[in-house]
Amino acid sequence: MNYTKWIEANLPTLQDESSAKTYALIQKAKKSTFVWTFSIRVILVLVALMGVDIVGPSLGVVAFRGISGWIAVMIALGLMEIILNRIEPMIVTKRIRKLANAT
Repeated sequence: MNYTKWIEANLPTLQDESSAKTYALIQKAKKSTFVWTFSIRVILVLVALMGVDIVGPSLGVVAFRGISGWIAVMIALGLMEIILNRIEPMIVTKRIRKLANAT
């Protein structure tokens, strides 16, 4: 996500600020949400692996055994990555908004 464009569109008070200050705000927001987004990533990976392990055998697919098992794991991890790519910008933009209101 292009956070600079998001700031320009959603935070008019920061439109006149320098790009260095905007960049610093974005980096601060990303740093402060890293643990949160990393935790979500770990949880989503575990959910994906558990889902393949639980649902897979009923479909005749065993995780990490054979091509179909590996394909199932890769599909599950890909879906979790798509979900995270939707969640992470929401977390970062919420933090940017909070940091912008604090300054």
